[in-house]
Amino acid sequence: MAKTLIIVLLDKSGSMATKKSDVIGGFNTFLNNQQKVVTDAAKMYLLTFNTIVTIVENGVPLESVPELTETNYTPGGGTALYDAIAEGVRVADNDKTDDERVICLIMTDGEENSSRETTKQQVRDIITGHEARGDWSFVYIGEEPDRWTGDMKMTRIDVPISQPTINYLRQDYPKINHCLNLSMCSYSTSNVMQFNAQNYDLNYMTGDMLCSELRSSNSKQLSDLSTVTPNDTKEQ
Repeated sequence: MAKTLIIVLLDKSGSMATKKSDVIGGFNTFLNNQQKVVTDAAKMYLLTFNTIVTIVENGVPLESVPELTETNYTPGGGTALYDAIAEGVRVADNDKTDDERVICLIMTDGEENSSRETTKQQVRDIITGHEARGDWSFVYIGEEPDRWTGDMKMTRIDVPISQPTINYLRQDYPKINHCLNLSMCSYSTSNVMQFNAQNYDLNYMTGDMLCSELRSSNSKQLSDLSTVTPNDTKEQ
């Protein structure tokens, strides 16, 4: 059985407050869907970040991860994005074994403004260095994805989405069914996307699709499933 470590870096800054219930609902749908995958033994590292970074779940078996609630998700403060990436990678790296793969989902509606320990260059080195290992994948759903890709030298790819994944997404994300009415042979999603502040389900659906496709495969990285050349910066 494959083994996957799922890192979720979730923005908890003040700007997320107006969509608090949507963030909670979207994350819980994502979590419930990933808990249904029986062909992969996964652990989750959930970190929230505002002015500080908080480790909420540290390598917990996916089936034991609790849902987000109004109590444990309370937005406020700034955006220590760089510190969150460094900390999330660090805690998973400490646990990772050679037979495990890692997918790191970064979700933010704003730009870095509060990190105290980590620089942009250090994040760039972290991402490129870990991607080069062959068993780490990064998904960025945030502001100015094209600039992020360039600044971080992050591999940008498209991943085709399978029919089983589309089938459950149609059930679990009914508000955005119109996004899924495409033929399976042509539908794919990018690992670098613009954060959608009006529809949080779109953000979580992207993460859901990419995690599901990696976990249902024997591949070590999302790039192994890619349909385009790495670092392609075409418009999605």
